[in-house]
Amino acid sequence: MGYDLHITRREFWADAGDDIGADEWRAYCLGDPALGLVGSEGSTSDLDDQSEDVSDLLAEWTHPSPPERFASDDEPYTVPFDFWRGSIVVKNPDAAIVQKMCQIADALDARVQGDDGEIYRPDGSTYDP
Repeated sequence: MGYDLHITRREFWADAGDDIGADEWRAYCLGDPALGLVGSEGSTSDLDDQSEDVSDLLAEWTHPSPPERFASDDEPYTVPFDFWRGSIVVKNPDAAIVQKMCQIADALDARVQGDDGEIYRPDGSTYDP
């Protein structure tokens, strides 16, 4: 089990409506050299409210300073950014990931919200809306 943060336009991330569009997310990923679309076998393929197959909208971000337990000279440490039902979800993000999420949210006219509804700032601090 983990704690998710959501890049969302919704008042509360689990509510319906005000989605980030699949085309918007795809365009953002294609324009960000640090974020690459990699596809998914996970939750992005089970969208029942969109006719488009969005299984290709899982992106990975290469972490610039991975936690020591994940550091490797052989492979970069990548973080999955999962497009799911009109939001982008990251599990258990550290401070650098929160900063990246806030950058993405700003570009998509959205915000970063935790599972419990708190809003995240780029410095990792939170507030309740």
